[in-house]
Amino acid sequence: MPYCTLNDLIKRFSESEINDLLDRDSDGLHESETLDMTIADADGLIDGFLGVRYKVPISPVNSPKSYGVMRLFSCDITRYLLWDDNAPQEIKDRYDAAIARLKDYAKGLMVLPDANPAPQNPSGGVDFIANERVFTQDTLKGF
Repeated sequence: MPYCTLNDLIKRFSESEINDLLDRDSDGLHESETLDMTIADADGLIDGFLGVRYKVPISPVNSPKSYGVMRLFSCDITRYLLWDDNAPQEIKDRYDAAIARLKDYAKGLMVLPDANPAPQNPSGGVDFIANERVFTQDTLKGF
């Protein structure tokens, strides 16, 4: 389930702005694939940051407060991505703020109170699984 929808974008910003951003060929119609792809890109970015500390994607059922925060971030990031390289400074600032907050969550400087933590490796390092050793002191006796 995506963190934001077309309706979320329209409610947060304006219908005319979102319509203009989604009408890439100026035919008066939304390019729904563009919206779906851009939301997926934004949500992938969010999950990439949060995945180091939390089980992603954040669930609206299990984490309603955290999901609401992710909706806000997804809207700001999606809007910025839809503008491509032409985003006004205010939109870029909102994008930069969302990325900064996501980095804070990833570093543990901020906490998503109702989100499930990511499974952790108890040793804190990388687990390696290898085959049993072929050459040991016992197998090399006599050489």
